[in-house]
Amino acid sequence: MQAKIKALVDDYDRFIGIDHHKRTSYLTVKDREGNTLKRGNIPTSKKALSLFLDDGENENGSASIAVFEAGRCYRPMYRWLSEMVETVVLAHPGGLKIVSDTVYKDDKLVLMVQMQTKVKNRIHSTIDLYPDALPTRPEVSDIFGKLGMHWLQ
Repeated sequence: MQAKIKALVDDYDRFIGIDHHKRTSYLTVKDREGNTLKRGNIPTSKKALSLFLDDGENENGSASIAVFEAGRCYRPMYRWLSEMVETVVLAHPGGLKIVSDTVYKDDKLVLMVQMQTKVKNRIHSTIDLYPDALPTRPEVSDIFGKLGMHWLQ
């Protein structure tokens, strides 16, 4: 098993791990020996990602691999990374969890509440697919509040 892992990483000099979220992402960059070269919290945007990764530390053209969890809003990050590093690896969310969500809920949910939640989740997903194509999103805690609804319209 170690031979397979070694073969997978032999071609890379920089390893980028990303804890990706909708508004901010935490990045750690390590070298081949496992030394941390850089880490930091950045806004989740193409520009911030590019500035963080292209800061002169990789001028010798060393190959990089980036790994992050394939969550609900992974697509823009995947597109951006594909332009900036040689390899992007998506990790399966279920395979990364040490403790799975095993909470059993037997609450009776009204069908209309379930439908409302599904619609809201779809709207959030649609917005997250194209963060650069939309007008500036307002800094609100609830996109379905008064200011958020005005922005959505």
